[in-house]
Amino acid sequence: MKTSSSEAFTFDDVLILPAPHSRVKSRKEVSTAMQCGPFKLELPIFTASMAVFDTDYAGTGAPNSTFARAVAAAGGVHIQSRGMPQTSFHSRFAMVSTLAAEGLPVGIAVGLDEYFEHKAVLMALNGVIVSIDIANGAIIEDEDVIDWRNERNLLMVGNFGTPRAVQRFGGAMQRLIQKYSVGSGSACTTRGVTGIGSPNAWLVEQVSGNSSHWLCIDGGIKGTADFCKAVALGADLVMTGRPFSAANETCSPIFETSAGRFKEYFGMASARAKGNTEFVEGAQGRVRFEEETVAQVFKVFEQALRSAMSYVDALTLDEYRRKAEVIRVTSSTQLENSTRLDAGV
Repeated sequence: MKTSSSEAFTFDDVLILPAPHSRVKSRKEVSTAMQCGPFKLELPIFTASMAVFDTDYAGTGAPNSTFARAVAAAGGVHIQSRGMPQTSFHSRFAMVSTLAAEGLPVGIAVGLDEYFEHKAVLMALNGVIVSIDIANGAIIEDEDVIDWRNERNLLMVGNFGTPRAVQRFGGAMQRLIQKYSVGSGSACTTRGVTGIGSPNAWLVEQVSGNSSHWLCIDGGIKGTADFCKAVALGADLVMTGRPFSAANETCSPIFETSAGRFKEYFGMASARAKGNTEFVEGAQGRVRFEEETVAQVFKVFEQALRSAMSYVDALTLDEYRRKAEVIRVTSSTQLENSTRLDAGV
């Protein structure tokens, strides 16, 4: 048996230390934009590859472009999910190809078998991020992806749950996006079922600066503070789903109860998404619907990041990552971090 002597930590265990002096006099001065290969992002966010966002999951299983279009308009990229069991690769491929032809940044998630079967046509796509989206990226062989080459698209590979994965794909012809995190999503039960995983904040810190590829942390973002901390720790990109789960543009229909209006939400490893109960490592439930658009969610994240950057005296994301000093705090700091008001007043 092996145990680690280093203590891993979560986003709740850290804070970003403000600079003693900042030349940023207005949050409007900073830029949250980044260039990721051929893609210009206004915010380093990918929306998660989930059927509740982009698939007519209660009906035919056909892909829907409404959510992806809204994300692109807001300055991010949506990675089209693998859909439901009845959703075909060809329907997803056709929709993503159409969006890319319109000049909209977009991505498509594929399973490993789909990747092998359709690798040639996927590599030929222009203006698209192709994501090999599997729970355990460790089963992907280096030779399967290191020959990827198309300067007008990108390959994303994941998920990985150990910092040692930075050693992977060193011979790649083109810079890749490596997606990290196992079991951190709000609708993921992998850690509870298998005991497998590692805290995302620690994982980002350990990987950052040690890889030639872009680092994308996937899931575990409870709110804007976690997002700002992830970027400060060194994440190039953050993938998140839960904050967008109740947006107007998702495919999940609104249903009313005596407790209010809600939308259904479920993980891609849940019985709901898989259509069976084998190897279930995902949860299903509901989220409160509050008439919020994708653009409004993006704006909240953008404003939080702009503010964090101003505290750190950073005008660009690169400067923010370089200057941000992240400190460990005790668990009792959580009380000090929170508001302490009577919500009924």
